[in-house]
Amino acid sequence: MRSAVFTEYGRPEVLQIQQVDKPVPRDDQVLIKVHATTVTTAECLMRRGCPRWGRVIIGLWRPRKRMRVMGLELAGTASLAHKPANTTFEQAAAAVDGATTALFFLRTKVGLASGQSLGADKVIDYTVADFTRGDQAYDVIFDTVGRSSLRRCRRVLATNGRYIATTGLRNAVLAPVTSLLGGRRVITGMSADKRESLPIVREMVESGRLRVVVDRSYPFEQLVQAHHYVDQGHKTGNVTVLVAS
Repeated sequence: MRSAVFTEYGRPEVLQIQQVDKPVPRDDQVLIKVHATTVTTAECLMRRGCPRWGRVIIGLWRPRKRMRVMGLELAGTASLAHKPANTTFEQAAAAVDGATTALFFLRTKVGLASGQSLGADKVIDYTVADFTRGDQAYDVIFDTVGRSSLRRCRRVLATNGRYIATTGLRNAVLAPVTSLLGGRRVITGMSADKRESLPIVREMVESGRLRVVVDRSYPFEQLVQAHHYVDQGHKTGNVTVLVAS
């Protein structure tokens, strides 16, 4: 079968599409035929070996063998897999990481209650305005792509506000420190276990409460181009890769 593999850190060109042996699942595993996957900011960071402290997990000098295959989120077919009935495989793959990460941080870490809306009352175009220079004070600032910092956001963060960071060694250090000091806090963590969140995401997609936005879609052979696009940091929605029709 075909697989996207990287054996060294670097630019998108380190990615190679190789023929590898089809895995044989154990009794407690399932084999999934992948129809679509995505290229996320997190995966591009992983390809570059960033952040540096993350190499403790994925490999200090080069990716560990078990970490060399790309594709953190996917949609496919298996006897135990159920995608939302009203989505394509592309949309189903794109519904995984972002939605489950948001649930993990906003519901579990911050305590967003049922009935509170995540719909946008106001949209700020970051190409023409800097929200950190405005007069609005925010209870929660959720930095989903690692482009800001507590220092930059402090002025517009409420006195007991929460700055949520999904990555960064500095944030991992600041989280316990700000917790002890009180006031404005850094919240961080890893949304690794998706099992509890996936049924919730599926219900939200099927009911129309969550809409999956696909910015661009690439064939598997253009995976390098997909990574180049995501590396620019300006994608609007999800970038998907079609693996099998």
